[in-house]
This record gives sequence, structure tokens and C-alpha cells, in this order.
Amino acid sequence: MKSFIVNITLIATVMITYSSCSLFEDLDDVSFDTEFPVRFIINETESNPGGKAYSATEFLDLTSDPDVEEYASKIKDVKVTKVTYFIYGVDNPGVTFSNGSVLISPTSKTIATLGSQAIDESVSGELTIDQEGFDQLSARLKTNKSETIKFQGNLSQTPSSFSIEFVFYVTVTADALK
Repeated sequence: MKSFIVNITLIATVMITYSSCSLFEDLDDVSFDTEFPVRFIINETESNPGGKAYSATEFLDLTSDPDVEEYASKIKDVKVTKVTYFIYGVDNPGVTFSNGSVLISPTSKTIATLGSQAIDESVSGELTIDQEGFDQLSARLKTNKSETIKFQGNLSQTPSSFSIEFVFYVTVTADALK
């Protein structure tokens, strides 16, 4: 029996010695999901019955989440998984927003799109993603911890006033022990 225990110990030692180092590197990682709202307030007061193009930028800051801030210097990976929208504060229902795009402002790379959407109170949904844009945004957030987001498209008519909140769903992986 003693010989059996020695053999098992020897086999385990050999397996540990020759196992992939990444297996052990990942043991001290922490991974969590979080959400980052980015709100655009549209307030077009000029009368344009034929419609008007809209464009604005806002800031997405990962360190606004206390969990991310705690691990900011230890982040190993950031992955944007989806983007949703919620429309509220509508003063002129029935206006349509079309050809909507959410972009990385400095590079003009599309992250996601919003086709044609009637602007009515409490409308929500998920944007159509551009995987390459998601990958670029993820990489930029990993490096910079923040990004300027641009929202653009066309209003079918103005005046129009409403808010649209985009929520970026993100998975963060960090080294918990460094």
C-alpha cells in the first residue's frame, strides 16, 4: 500500500511538472460581467419636416464600475458581448430614427447598428453587432479603460427630443493576485 501511495505521488509530481503552465497561470484570474450605460440626449429644436442627420459623442469609462477600478492595472482581457438600447423621454412620438450606427469615435469603426426605429416611449431592444467592431472596442477598452462612442443616424423629422441609452455588456478578466 505504501508503494502505491509513493507511485501515485510520483505520477502526480510528474504530471504537475510537465503540465501546461497556462493552466496554473489562469488559476489566479477573476472574471466578471458588468454593464456600462452610455446616454445620448437628442434635442433637435429646429423645424425640419423632411428630416435631419444626427450625430453626437459620449464617453464610455470602464473604471466607473468599482469592480473594474479595483482591477484596472491587472486587466488581462475585456470582451464586449452585446449592446442594448432603451428610448425614453420622448416628446414627439412617431418620429423615426433610421440608419443608426454606434461607432468607436476616433476610428469611425462601426460597433453596432440600429436599422429603422420608431421613437416611442420605453422602446428597447438589442443592436445588431459588428463582430470586428466589437473586437476592436474590446481591445481598445483593455488598453485604455475608456473610449469615446459616437451615435449617428437620421431623424425622419424635427423638432424631436428624446433620450436613448445604450448599455454595453462587458466581461472583464483580471489577474487577482498581481
